[in-house]
Amino acid sequence: MTKANKFPEWLPTYIYTRSVHLIEKVDLNSAEPLLLRLVTHDNMKGVWKTLSNKATDPQQLINFLDFVRLHPALELKPTNPINLLGDTSQRVVFNKIDKLVKRLINELKDLSLTREAEDGWRMLESTLNRAEFGNLMQHNEESSKFFEIKQIQSALESIQQEHSVTDILEVVSLTAQYACFAPDAHLPVKRNTQRAKYNWLILDLKRYLKKHFNTQSPIMIANIVNVAFDLSHDSVNEDDVRKMKK
Repeated sequence: MTKANKFPEWLPTYIYTRSVHLIEKVDLNSAEPLLLRLVTHDNMKGVWKTLSNKATDPQQLINFLDFVRLHPALELKPTNPINLLGDTSQRVVFNKIDKLVKRLINELKDLSLTREAEDGWRMLESTLNRAEFGNLMQHNEESSKFFEIKQIQSALESIQQEHSVTDILEVVSLTAQYACFAPDAHLPVKRNTQRAKYNWLILDLKRYLKKHFNTQSPIMIANIVNVAFDLSHDSVNEDDVRKMKK
């Protein structure tokens, strides 16, 4: 599918180039059919023509392609409910994660007289080695606990070849902090229906197209959603798009 004659003539040059790059250089696996639908399906002809006329920079078209093909609503089975908490509930959890990780770092510090988390971690590791030796003395090398300890030690060794464990914990804490300030995901109110993911993509397309292309054309959004989810032409229609509001 990377030869020019496999792509329609109406496809913008920049989108063609981006698509070829993704197919040849990126390991798309099961995501390749989605990309190909977005750049070859007949119902996308009008979409790309409209967006090309409205774009002031070709990068806008590339960004739009990536926005749609990487949208989380298109992951897994499309009729599955959206198994995500609402924005407010998510922030509560992010705050808990941040506090718990900071507490864990402080607990590691309590293991060391130097009050350094890294020294506390070394103490934890050395104690694990004693646990390995003690288990070996009480049982033998065939015991399940002995093998489990060896697996843990191997996993820790692999992790620490690249990163410090305490550095990882600090990154998790910072990630949770910044996640608290992320913009709302604007999920649909009803997230446990078979059409929840369709509605999620509709809402995000409305916002994205209004912001970047100054349009919210219901027919164009309906076409994009149907193509993205590989639905029949009228599975999502203009009225469905108009009804979806923030």
